[in-house]
Amino acid sequence: KRSTRWLRLDFAKGLIVQTRRNHSRAKTFNAAQDLCSVLKSRTFSRKLILIWKCCKPTKYFFTSCLHRQRFYEGAWSVIAQNNKLPHTLNIFSSSWNLGESVPPADLSSWIPVGSYDLYVVGVQEANFGGDATPDSPSTRAESDPRPITSSSSSATLPRDGSSERRWFEQLDQHLGDEYEMLSGHSLWAIRIVAFVRRSLRPFIQRLQTATVATGIANVAGNKGGVAIAFQILETKFCFISCHLAAHQAKVDDRNADYFNIVRGLKIGARGVDLTTEFHNVLWMGDLNYRIDLPRDAVLALVGKRDWTTLARSDQLCHEKRHNRCFLQFHEANIFFPPTYRYLRGIYPRVYDEAKLRIPAWCDRIMYRTLPDVPFDQTNYCSADTIVSSDHSPVYATFSSEIHSPPLSSGWEAPPVEILLGELVATNLPKEMQPFLRIVAKFLPPVALTSPSASKGTTVGWGQAAVPMLIPYVSEIEYLTSVHLHLFLCEEKGDHIGEAVVSLSQAAGPDPHPFTATLQRNEMPLGFLKGTLHIRRLGEHRAAAALGLLLPPNKASKYLS
Repeated sequence: KRSTRWLRLDFAKGLIVQTRRNHSRAKTFNAAQDLCSVLKSRTFSRKLILIWKCCKPTKYFFTSCLHRQRFYEGAWSVIAQNNKLPHTLNIFSSSWNLGESVPPADLSSWIPVGSYDLYVVGVQEANFGGDATPDSPSTRAESDPRPITSSSSSATLPRDGSSERRWFEQLDQHLGDEYEMLSGHSLWAIRIVAFVRRSLRPFIQRLQTATVATGIANVAGNKGGVAIAFQILETKFCFISCHLAAHQAKVDDRNADYFNIVRGLKIGARGVDLTTEFHNVLWMGDLNYRIDLPRDAVLALVGKRDWTTLARSDQLCHEKRHNRCFLQFHEANIFFPPTYRYLRGIYPRVYDEAKLRIPAWCDRIMYRTLPDVPFDQTNYCSADTIVSSDHSPVYATFSSEIHSPPLSSGWEAPPVEILLGELVATNLPKEMQPFLRIVAKFLPPVALTSPSASKGTTVGWGQAAVPMLIPYVSEIEYLTSVHLHLFLCEEKGDHIGEAVVSLSQAAGPDPHPFTATLQRNEMPLGFLKGTLHIRRLGEHRAAAALGLLLPPNKASKYLS
């Protein structure tokens, strides 16, 4: 049952004071010590959730979106006064196909301890059982029937809880007490686990996991993907570990597996493509793409360490160039030998001659970011000292900027306006009359806008057709680090395509031109072109703008 309450922030003492409407029964929260995060509801534009260290979250509905925004900024200001907010996140990500063999006891030559804030490790063929030994990797114990603490997919049948638990515990022990397990998730023998520094854990929210099976009839989990997603402050991450279709000729099957995974993962906001929902998406796994050269030619190029020539015949590079998979994903140049197929237990590593399999870069790590998001890759290597499997692990390291919430320093600043002009959708696949829908976490809901002009596969919206965009946030520095999501919709609101536009260059003296790719279900649909401009409003227009953000009976009181 809801009741009317008043909330007051005491910045000097770091307190949140809650009272009833008649100012009776005051309740005081020590926000400086106990408040660790503040979240805006995804479904209710006036709802705010306070996350406490030692008690359950508290939820509040505000009288307006603007009041919610002001309290959100103030609460984060209290947190920032008493805690060091993270500004960068150093990430270690890795993928390894264990080949159902027991991993070595010492992982230090592969996973360095203490150098990174976040460790994310994906593995495949990771059912090595309770009784298997490195010398007999095919020997397995029965699955442990006891419940396990991580979240294995229950939609599929084979699951080795013993292997999962042992693997997660081994990584936990290897990384030590400075880190805690954020989440672990499995689909059959495909696993992903994330560990984070304990000091950063309070700032991580919206933790989600999901799986998609792409094996036989898209039901069997021997192939598929498993994901972990979360938000740290206002930056959203998604990590995916996968195992795609095997064998040299199965390129189209691998491409299909990719699309089935990226479209099937139920993670993030509904109705938004996964790759545009998150600021950073890291994809790792045994992708199984091969090299289209004779075996002798591959071995000769490996002997010369001629990675550039070898990469020209790599199936994944070829398919990406033709937009058949992993659209707009980036992969660093490869300067290490193909990671498959090796003889087990031998160092230096030697390629297996059984069945004369062609060595290949089956194990890969790629990433995709929203436009202008600071995200730098610092390394991409293989760990050839790990020899228990016929694959070598690959690992990549990254440095990501963490986007902080706006703080209350801009409360007294006049409102700003975002001008979206000369908007044209081009190269659409057919003639259509789509509506425009504009979505951003810093904007009130914007109504669908019908096009003002169209010609063939080109559609335009004049300045008069685009509504006034007044953000809740007045801090221009903050606005230049966020994005607009622009959707083309049918009249009923169903999405036809979407584009993401950065505001990073929009605060200059003149409107900034942009071109963004329209996509639907991870496939390119066309292009969206236009201009963006952020500017402060004068006193008269500021009053009108606040009228859009506040209920009619609240606007005059707020201005006074």
